[in-house]
Amino acid sequence: MIGWEPGQRPWYWQEPADAAQRWSNLVKGAFAPLPNKAPVARFTARTRRAGPNSRAARSVPVRVAVDAKGSYDPDGRVVRYRWHTAGRRAPLCSRRRCALKLRRGQVLKLVVTDSGGARASSVRKVR
Repeated sequence: MIGWEPGQRPWYWQEPADAAQRWSNLVKGAFAPLPNKAPVARFTARTRRAGPNSRAARSVPVRVAVDAKGSYDPDGRVVRYRWHTAGRRAPLCSRRRCALKLRRGQVLKLVVTDSGGARASSVRKVR
């Protein structure tokens, strides 16, 4: 670094009036970390062949294949996937792709977390 010692500085350089403030400006300016952008949560959900659209058919659990392949982080990478349903605190699955048994009309939520700790979510109803 130029100017570390007195003999390394050009003759026309002057000592800053407030060295601590100058260093603070430099650290918060040029060397400050970039702000973490939030990830984007996207997913697809495919169900097996649907039966008749009656109330009895809605109460039968349906196998749903979910995939969060469309999720991404603009400034890093997604490190955690969590699949939730309404009214349940614990995640159903913690992988990018899962096969779940859900009822029709049930709400499915994907929560993704990036390498910087930012989170995003996406919600969809099972049809």
